[in-house]
Amino acid sequence: MSRSSQVSRRQFVKSTLASTAAVTGGVLLGAPAVHAAPKTDQPLIVGEGAYQYEVQHNFPQLPSEYSWQITHNVAVDSAVLLYVIHAGRED
Repeated sequence: MSRSSQVSRRQFVKSTLASTAAVTGGVLLGAPAVHAAPKTDQPLIVGEGAYQYEVQHNFPQLPSEYSWQITHNVAVDSAVLLYVIHAGRED
């Protein structure tokens, strides 16, 4: 294949995503449906059975001199401490 007839990775991904969206009506295969919950003062509980959790939208908070960027990993240790690895910068 000659260099002039090759498709760049960016062009390939863009055309593949556009084709997939057209075929699936904008819903990617295997992606869960997202539903907006109505505004309420009641706590939002997600999950089923023994695996139910309350959503806390303002958790966790960074020190004021930092802002959230791209999150790479989230882990919880045996002491139930939460670790978030992300690309951040001082504001």
